[in-house]
Amino acid sequence: MSTQSITPNRLKKRDILIGSGDLEIVGERLYFRKDVNFSSPSAAGDMVNGRSTNGWTEWKDEAGNTLSDLTGRKRPGPMPCDPET
Repeated sequence: MSTQSITPNRLKKRDILIGSGDLEIVGERLYFRKDVNFSSPSAAGDMVNGRSTNGWTEWKDEAGNTLSDLTGRKRPGPMPCDPET
């Protein structure tokens, strides 16, 4: 389980969550066993992935639908080209 790109503060929080049973290590994965509040889906994703994440696109349900899809949140599209340049 990688902790190389997680900040020291997040690593400390992760250790606290594991110690309290809110976050459980199962093999090479981490699972939330209780509801834990985070400031964003990405902050929660960072905690279990051990790296920076986009929680809107990385959290998925059993069918593979992203959190963004499930909540109707629009993903940023490609930048339009400026025809004058």
